[in-house]
Amino acid sequence: MYIINQSGAFRRWLNGLRDTAAKARILVRIKKELSR
Repeated sequence: MYIINQSGAFRRWLNGLRDTAAKARILVRIKKELSR
């Protein structure tokens, strides 16, 4: 039951991960553009 109760926090954590991954991808793209 504990996991079910924590699903909201887990979903927030997953969204945070997705956000971080998106930001990292943007940073990598900018670095590639600058190094050209």
